Amino acid sequence: MLYRYDDFDDWRSRLFGGVDEERMKYLTAGRAIMMSQENMFLTLSPEDELNPVWNGASDWRPGHPRFDVADPETVVLREERFDLAPGALPRFWDSALAHARDDDATARDGLIGYFPVLVGRQHRVFCYRWHADAADVQRQDQRLTGSEAFRTFQRAFRDDIVAREVRLFRTARVPWMRNLFTTLDLQARVRP
Repeated sequence: MLYRYDDFDDWRSRLFGGVDEERMKYLTAGRAIMMSQENMFLTLSPEDELNPVWNGASDWRPGHPRFDVADPETVVLREERFDLAPGALPRFWDSALAHARDDDATARDGLIGYFPVLVGRQHRVFCYRWHADAADVQRQDQRLTGSEAFRTFQRAFRDDIVAREVRLFRTARVPWMRNLFTTLDLQARVRP
């Protein structure tokens, strides 16, 4: 889950603020089956173009879907984690920005944003993208494989990568937890 906060005080007030009955049921049931939980504070990349959802010109908040999708329940989220060598972040940002500015749209397809870790493991960056469904994930992978701009992006920081991991996630089955793709009206509906 990704949450956006204005600052530390905003985080604290929301964390310790009121929790309604639906959310309390979810949290109680969820914690009973969790094997582990990782918490970290992420920040925005230094380049607005790498964060289309939250940046100097865009500050998306729940209430209106950010992405137009036919069915929020089929959306697949892609999390790509880059663990970089110390001192490699400037080269990483330069190459990610050059790729985002390239005419090849693969850099911007489904991009939610790049987020370096602020509190947690250092020299780590997460990139989040969304795909309409599992078939779209495969199509995007094929487009990236065929993209010279993407290969250039990868070559630019290849020697700085300590580890890299890609994970795919389904959107939450609870409507209020997938509001990047769902309107408030849809959130009010109860699934049959």
